[in-house]
Amino acid sequence: MKLKGLTQRTAYTILKKNLVVKRRQATENNLDRIKFALKDINGKAPTKSAIWKSVRGSNTSKKSQMFRWRGIHEAHATGNFFARMENLGHLAMCPKCGETESLEHVLLECEAGAHETVWSIARKLWESAGETWPVLSFGLLIGCGAAQPSKEKTKASRDGQNRLFQKLVSEGSFLIWKLRNERRIEHEEDTNFEQSGREIKNRFMAVLKAAAKADFAMTSVAKYGKQAIKKELVKDTWRKLINSSSEQEGHVTCDLPDEIFNLSDYYIG
Repeated sequence: MKLKGLTQRTAYTILKKNLVVKRRQATENNLDRIKFALKDINGKAPTKSAIWKSVRGSNTSKKSQMFRWRGIHEAHATGNFFARMENLGHLAMCPKCGETESLEHVLLECEAGAHETVWSIARKLWESAGETWPVLSFGLLIGCGAAQPSKEKTKASRDGQNRLFQKLVSEGSFLIWKLRNERRIEHEEDTNFEQSGREIKNRFMAVLKAAAKADFAMTSVAKYGKQAIKKELVKDTWRKLINSSSEQEGHVTCDLPDEIFNLSDYYIG
């Protein structure tokens, strides 16, 4: 059976039947990895309850939340999932690197290079906001919703910057995963297929622009009521990356200019 022919229902049934106990242990291991990573970033390790709460937190998109939830549970269909299946064992290997594929491999190690491009852009954006980019680890990526790396002096500025970091990492991770699926599923027969650095850059920036626009739209109390996000928090999240023209007379505008980031500074050929 090929990966392209494997339905989500079939994959879930097999996963539920064969891997429940091992997945529970994997979940505990990943929670420990998150706690270790965030202790280094935040100064103290979060509780398991705080980690789960951050996965569902409103600072990141619903799709990236589900992606990280599945990542903590090791519920994505990667190497070890396929290795246990007699007729799907060949799908366990990364066709680019020739080693067992895991979510960690996809996000941080694969020679396909999508992660290198995404994290290079994310780092430059974060550093352009006056912050220091941390060493990425798998625990930090799947636990990014609870990360607080900002060194800003005021709480309001720290909250905004931490929120920006969470968006950069959560959206970056999810995009890397989607790019992997395109390579392995949509182009399964073409082992030489890779997205170009330019395409990856454009898609990541498009994702971030959409996130910024959605953020600004969510400040409308008239439309979202109690679920509306405070305007000052949104401004503190994006102010260092958005052109000054996106703010008029001290008010956040929902209509951002096409180039909300200075893309020429993050060009990747």
